Amino acid sequence: MTDHDRADSPDRAERAFRRAFRERADDRDFAPIQLTDLEGKPSADEPGALGARRRGAWVGVAAASVALVLAVPVIGIWFSNRDTISATAGAPAAAGGAQDSRIESLPEPAAQPSTATLSGATEAEAPAGLRWESMLDVAVLVPDAWGHDFAPGPDWCAADGYQRPDAPFVDRNPSARATMAIACPEPMPDALRQTHLTWRPAATTDVDRTQDLGDGWLAVSRRVSSALLTVEVPATDQQLADDILATAQVVEVDPRGCPVRLGDVTLGAPVAQTMATDSVVACQYADLPGDGPNLAGSVAFTGADAQAILGGLGEPVTASEPPQACTPTRDELALRINGGEAVLRLPFDGCRPPLFDDGHARYRPSRATCAGVLTGPLWQGLYRNEELASACHP
Repeated sequence: MTDHDRADSPDRAERAFRRAFRERADDRDFAPIQLTDLEGKPSADEPGALGARRRGAWVGVAAASVALVLAVPVIGIWFSNRDTISATAGAPAAAGGAQDSRIESLPEPAAQPSTATLSGATEAEAPAGLRWESMLDVAVLVPDAWGHDFAPGPDWCAADGYQRPDAPFVDRNPSARATMAIACPEPMPDALRQTHLTWRPAATTDVDRTQDLGDGWLAVSRRVSSALLTVEVPATDQQLADDILATAQVVEVDPRGCPVRLGDVTLGAPVAQTMATDSVVACQYADLPGDGPNLAGSVAFTGADAQAILGGLGEPVTASEPPQACTPTRDELALRINGGEAVLRLPFDGCRPPLFDDGHARYRPSRATCAGVLTGPLWQGLYRNEELASACHP
């Protein structure tokens, strides 16, 4: 199973969050979290909620008629995350999460963000009803009934529109998406808003703040180490946003065992020598400048799902040389087998052969080993060759 299987009821999120914090209210060990004794154990996460809706896809190359604003200037094969509906058609009249979601009992927050390493844990001992989400060098708790979807961009009013997700969600790798270079003339209507958590690398000028979005909605932001976390909620649910952000922890290894920096990823034994596959953890890394934290998210697979991933690896292949000379980036996918017993790395930069490499042999990516693991919080929007696009796009 995967740790992001979809749940059925969005109302479960508020109930689970209230219940979990109420049950842990007197637990002095809840914050900060000390889990260094779990290092090296394979991840076996509790089932969560995927909720990521399938989006209409389009393939494009640089064209004069369409301008895309990207995190870095690139040319390649782009898959959009936009829905092919109008911005208003079928939008629910009521805003999601508007029910009373105030958490009655809270754990006492740490005076400073914890630097405990949540390494190789089983959901890092997340309380019942909650799960860990990772971004850069931060881990934060959210209700496990929340799904994963795409937060609206400034181009929400574009021709193909934005479809409001059914349930509260965590944004899918915002570092790997693009927006059209248009300015919507009006604020996004309340009917299209949904409670969600998003993030981006923190700027030097970022500070904690609460922004009034209009129509009774707030964006509550907290800077934690290298990340700026933002929870969008109805104003009546500001306490929910505050409580989620108060759980944020600074980490060097995320709750599923992924190092927060690509440069700290180490290879292990040959995958071909792996006798049994108990777990596979997918760690996605963003092409951010410098050598700081660039983990975009992680997702764990166990049991038959983990075995299916390795079963799709195929036989080793001989690598071909890159078609042109260029500078490799930090845009990669890493698969940790059995808690790091073996590690496979797949570059997305187009400068290296688009092959998984375990340090001993190379393997072509397949639907099982790439598209099958880019789920939950993981998302890759840009592919620099058709081979990667064919294997990796959902």
